[in-house]
Amino acid sequence: MKNKKVFLAEDDVIIQMDLNNILVEDGFKNISVFNDGNSLAEAALTQPPDLIIADIKLAHKTNGLNSAQIIWDKLQIPILFISALDMSKYKQLYANQNCSFISKPYKSSEVLNKVYSLLGNNS
Repeated sequence: MKNKKVFLAEDDVIIQMDLNNILVEDGFKNISVFNDGNSLAEAALTQPPDLIIADIKLAHKTNGLNSAQIIWDKLQIPILFISALDMSKYKQLYANQNCSFISKPYKSSEVLNKVYSLLGNNS
């Protein structure tokens, strides 16, 4: 499972590095990092990952939610949303999709539990 391709989309560099380190320290090797939703969607549609971890509110016109919807409509890739926003309305919106949500601040164990759960559902 650690060879699965993970796309990480976060525009806060410190959080981006922290999430990347959580995955690397747990043995994940195939991680691509994006700063905005446009780059995430473009890469996912051309080289689909096994999992996407995305902040809901990314910089630029295409945020994490918009990018996720574009990707989901074509590929149904599992998505882990991480955000400091109230995610209750998003949880309802994505209830029928293979998505999960974590609030910031998060714990490493929480991130990894959700990652493994989503990858397990996609295996």
